Amino acid sequence: MKNFFANQIPLFILSLVLAFILWLTVSGQDMSVHDLTASLEFLNLPANMALEEGVPESVNLRIEANTAQFRFLEGRKYHFRYDLSTLEPGLNIIKVDYASIIPQLPRGIRVARVYPEEISLNVFPYITKEVPVVTEVVGELPSYLEMVGNIMIEPANARVTGPENRLAAVNQVSLSPARLSDFRTAETNLLLSPQIAGLDTWLTVEPKVFRVKAQIVTREESTSFTRPVALDTPIWNGPPAPLSFRPDEAKVRVSWTLDHPAPRDEEIKLTVVLTEEDLLNPGNLRLPIKVTAPSWVKVLAVEPTHLVISKVRRPDILKP
Repeated sequence: MKNFFANQIPLFILSLVLAFILWLTVSGQDMSVHDLTASLEFLNLPANMALEEGVPESVNLRIEANTAQFRFLEGRKYHFRYDLSTLEPGLNIIKVDYASIIPQLPRGIRVARVYPEEISLNVFPYITKEVPVVTEVVGELPSYLEMVGNIMIEPANARVTGPENRLAAVNQVSLSPARLSDFRTAETNLLLSPQIAGLDTWLTVEPKVFRVKAQIVTREESTSFTRPVALDTPIWNGPPAPLSFRPDEAKVRVSWTLDHPAPRDEEIKLTVVLTEEDLLNPGNLRLPIKVTAPSWVKVLAVEPTHLVISKVRRPDILKP
């Protein structure tokens, strides 16, 4: 029995082959038209060149295949691969050869049409041009600052590098907004970066950071105080009766920047320094009035500027 089945194996295999050939013959008589889509793959484009936008991503193949052949095609992905390393700037024409499709089509399939039959590739070199830099000014300055001029950007121009065709429409580089609330003094510098379409994909901008300054000043306010004048004297026993001075008050005008508090009345002091030599002088004295104020306060004027002291008749008051 075992010998019988062993002898039948070649006959069994032969029958399978004949059945497959018969199936191919029968199914081959049922030819039909089908459309295949093959994607396009572009490799090795030179780094200093770019393709024009709108390049086809695929081509269409119209084929004639029987049922059996088409079953081999179903579910498979096809593509054409092109090496662009030898492209030159300008218009380049690439013929679509269906024989170079990957993977190869099964034998017996007839390609009736390829669309498009050729691919036009416009190639543009990368160039560099210089354009002005702009920024949008938003917000408001702190209350103690005042704008006295325009916003200044350093450097004022940017070097832009990209495909020649795309750079034609680039006439300026926009930066991130300059927020006035970020300024603290006239020396404040804001660091802003470019914000432009295509950055880090096909476009590069140098420098990558720009310095922005504002022409601003710190606002000031001024007021006047009327304060008593005090004598700063070496008299130990108090001033003698004949020692008198006028006026006993003076008017002081001061100013301060609004990033500091307003000075209080008691912080403004007026004094006249009366030395021993002054006291020994028998004539009338005319001495300057000295103003003492907080460090952030600027003295604009004192009226009167000097204090008049009458003659001193008793120099013995200097004795302890």
